[in-house]
Amino acid sequence: MTGRQRLALVVLLGSQFMLAIDFSILNVALPSIGRGVGLGEQDLQWIATAFALPSAGFTLLFSRVADLAGRRRAFLTGLVLLVVSSLAGGLAQHPAELLVARVGQGLAAAIAVPAALSLLVTTFPEGPVRQRALSLNSTLLPAGFTVGALVGGLLTGYLN
Repeated sequence: MTGRQRLALVVLLGSQFMLAIDFSILNVALPSIGRGVGLGEQDLQWIATAFALPSAGFTLLFSRVADLAGRRRAFLTGLVLLVVSSLAGGLAQHPAELLVARVGQGLAAAIAVPAALSLLVTTFPEGPVRQRALSLNSTLLPAGFTVGALVGGLLTGYLN
């Protein structure tokens, strides 16, 4: 594996891990977040749904957009949108602000995840190196979901 391929692997896997954490970190902290922004208990599911709907609904579209406009450009656009949306969500004071930020995070995932997977496949030649890269990707995604749940619990429990 070349130095450039190693760097690409770290960046792509790191982003996939971060997106998985971003998806799951809020689930544990939903009651605390709801109280913080004034969202009633009956409406807490919208925080998770606001991420999941655009993420699932636009993944195929943005996969094709990445093919046409460029995988790298799509990947970087998704990461920038994720950072901006995460910042907006962290600073949200009202339910609408939080929900709009979560929609932005979902769109960011729909843009970045397929572009990152496509970049993994095109960056590494067919064979053991590509298989290793895809195996690491398959391992880090569920690990990100687990870490997100743990971090969400720690943040809620110790930092409120």
